[in-house]
Amino acid sequence: MKLLLLSGNPYNPNLSFYHQFKELSTALNNYRIETTIAFPSRKSKTKLSENLKQFNAIIALGYPDQFKINRYLDIPFFLWTQVSKPPDVSGFDNLIAVPLTRTTEVFLLTAGVKNLEKVIPHGVNTDIFRPDNKKRLSTRKELGLGNKMVIGFAGNNSHRKRYDVLLETFSYITQKIHDSVLLIKTDKKSTEEGFNIPGLIDKYNLRNSVKIIEGSVSIERMVCIYNAMDIYLHLSEWEGFGIPVIEAGACGVPVITHPIQGPYELIPYPHILHIEGKYINEDGTLLRYAEPQSAAKTVLSLVKTPNKLKALSFSMREHVLHNFSINLIAKKWLELLNRYPV
Repeated sequence: MKLLLLSGNPYNPNLSFYHQFKELSTALNNYRIETTIAFPSRKSKTKLSENLKQFNAIIALGYPDQFKINRYLDIPFFLWTQVSKPPDVSGFDNLIAVPLTRTTEVFLLTAGVKNLEKVIPHGVNTDIFRPDNKKRLSTRKELGLGNKMVIGFAGNNSHRKRYDVLLETFSYITQKIHDSVLLIKTDKKSTEEGFNIPGLIDKYNLRNSVKIIEGSVSIERMVCIYNAMDIYLHLSEWEGFGIPVIEAGACGVPVITHPIQGPYELIPYPHILHIEGKYINEDGTLLRYAEPQSAAKTVLSLVKTPNKLKALSFSMREHVLHNFSINLIAKKWLELLNRYPV
């Protein structure tokens, strides 16, 4: 069987879409499935359609309007998708929707999308992303973290990541835990569409308590960064999924988040996290603002109970192993493909 893994976004080695397809491709290859990863092309639709005839099926990652070619095909076209509200169903003609989360599935059902399959989430290589005490100690030494309480976050610098909320929350945490550190991995420290993170650091007088790792890093480096953390704190206002949540969890890092699409659906203990906030409807998309003092209180309550934090660490790792292992995700795709004439 030959599969085309088609991204809706242009090629970018730092993009989560690219890394997810690389992981899925490797896992499918282990089952003797031949895969090709492709990105948007300027070729004419007719010529592109001819080139696609060599494949038995297509798994596309993105949004319907990014793939105008599906109407020209006579092979199964699966759209691995995330939506923030009930979409226009016409965009889903001639394709098979595969939602990334339960929330996306509900939105697609509400809209009346007909060719709808069960949820298949993103996956993570749990052999690479795993707890590693040696990497933890060496990375902490390298970054000068010592035995401090390290709270971490990884995400591009866009408005929906809410670095303003994250930094304000951490300012309250440092009032109680003076030797704590906020470890941030991001693409840029300051962006027009996001935040001036150094400016926020100065605003809350956190210059000696925040470390930023900026730009592209290898997967191996990300594993080291996650292992250096004691808690992964995710306070975005919205996510389609949240791959760093399962990457951190695979490394045994307890994840604290609030009731938003994506991350809150990926943790096994949402019932114990009670972060107050307010919902904002933005053109039909439900965003949530996490209240910083409440988020800080939740973090502090867990830090005060090391045994509970250790239990959450174990729970996250086990949850990822049994629900988001990339080999498990590859099996789910194989089961789905076997139900279609490919």
